[in-house]
Amino acid sequence: MTNYFRLCRISQLVGGIIAISLIGVASDTRSEEPAAWAKAHLAEIVELYRHFHAHPELSFMEQETAARLAKELRAIGAEVTEGVGGTGVVGVMKNGNGRTVLVRTDLDALPVTEQTGLAYASQVKVKADAGETGVMHACGHDIHITNLIAVGRWLAAHKDQWKGTIVFLGKPA
Repeated sequence: MTNYFRLCRISQLVGGIIAISLIGVASDTRSEEPAAWAKAHLAEIVELYRHFHAHPELSFMEQETAARLAKELRAIGAEVTEGVGGTGVVGVMKNGNGRTVLVRTDLDALPVTEQTGLAYASQVKVKADAGETGVMHACGHDIHITNLIAVGRWLAAHKDQWKGTIVFLGKPA
């Protein structure tokens, strides 16, 4: 089951990178394709995913998740606004005239105790009305956050292959 879980997550990650073709990336045989870039950077992207997976936060409590997303967006040159809708993050990357595309992710996790046995499994616990409960990204928001950052990294590294504005939205709750 663990290998199946890992394969599903990695296929989602590569799928997210390939999705950037929606903005009209130039099809030049000399250009680095998104899938090739994702494969070359897979170790760092998986490390980022594992970070988000191991550090989940409940709705409207996504302080660390939002701070990390803002840091990553600034690192790629996006203009970042924090505290949108509470703990939300908006990053804008402009690259000349062209389409405006929104890339969105949820930031929150669920009050669920993780039982996957993964080395990077969430150990986060919170007190709730019914007692203590675990917190985990059981809904895939960890991979969505990772995809958003990976797409941003690819776009920042390949500005010669696209024009327009990308709006990155990290939505709380």
